[in-house]
Amino acid sequence: MNFLAVLEWIFFTASSLYFIYLLSFLKLLFYNSTNSTPSTKDSQFVSVLICAKNEAKNLQLHLPIILKQNHPHFEVVVVNDQSSDNTLQVLESFQKNYAHLKVFTTTEKSSKKKALALAKKKAQGSVYVLTDADCLVNSTTWLTIMVSEIQKESQVVLGYAPHFTKSYFLNKLQRFETLTTALQYFTAALYNAPYMGVGRNLAYTKQLDKEIKFSKAEKKLLSGDDDLWIQKAKQLTQIKIQLAKHSFAYSHAEPSLKSWWKQKSRHISTAAHYQFKDQFILSGIFITKFAFWMSFIAMTFLSNSESFWMVFSMLCVILLLIYKLASTKLNEAKLWYLSPILDFSLICFQFCLFISNLVSPFRKWK
Repeated sequence: MNFLAVLEWIFFTASSLYFIYLLSFLKLLFYNSTNSTPSTKDSQFVSVLICAKNEAKNLQLHLPIILKQNHPHFEVVVVNDQSSDNTLQVLESFQKNYAHLKVFTTTEKSSKKKALALAKKKAQGSVYVLTDADCLVNSTTWLTIMVSEIQKESQVVLGYAPHFTKSYFLNKLQRFETLTTALQYFTAALYNAPYMGVGRNLAYTKQLDKEIKFSKAEKKLLSGDDDLWIQKAKQLTQIKIQLAKHSFAYSHAEPSLKSWWKQKSRHISTAAHYQFKDQFILSGIFITKFAFWMSFIAMTFLSNSESFWMVFSMLCVILLLIYKLASTKLNEAKLWYLSPILDFSLICFQFCLFISNLVSPFRKWK
């Protein structure tokens, strides 16, 4: 078998697997979340948990709408994690007008993990809803929608946390990565195989959180607590998803390639602690995409086969259609038409990140 024959086999095999991967999203894309409002009598007391480190400006912009949520029984717990700006002063000024805002400050050198642990310790609610200080929820119904599916048999709800839309390419690439990741973990949850969640928009019960135990090795990890928490929670309860547009929590994408690289570097090492099945599937997805795009580039120089161009064109059309549906459902304006270019760019970025992460792991949360 010559080199071209091997290359064609790789391309057509990768194309077939990529086609199956894209079609797996259809269940999600035609799924409708419920966002029913529980009665006042049935509403559980909810604690919104926020960790803030030097977030004075973001808190001034984003905290008011969280404090004005229409849920009948809730508090907002913010932990000031050794901020060196005027974060504490901003929070104290909000407390004058909002009695349900509880503010605590870490007393020693801390981390986001320890700050969150303090927030949970001080929280009074039976349900926790996590978000970040730099996140903007887009509705006063956000909290009610996020907890509407919390029940005895389903004690976790995964929310969507997109980025604000900007015109430059790096923003589009980060939004595409966020959208693709969401498609994967939301779809996995619908097939009763959840493997991760995003702490910028996540709800779960206090009782379930008490049952989650981490090993010593897991406690030492500097990032990825939310993913590992979901890995353990799925063994104890059903995990729901929430796709209503008023349940989204928006944040700014990283302003530079360097800062995004640093952010993803501290996330990537967590995957090594996933269950083997999840590692296998995620690795398979990456290898499939990488093989598809690399073999496509090689074959553009080596092959004039009509079947090659037909398969590539068909897959690009399917990719565009799937991301058109996804962009509409998850409110990602005008992202879909660049999806082939963004998909190729993301694979290149992830490959370089993987190689780099073998050498230089990230060391602190902020």
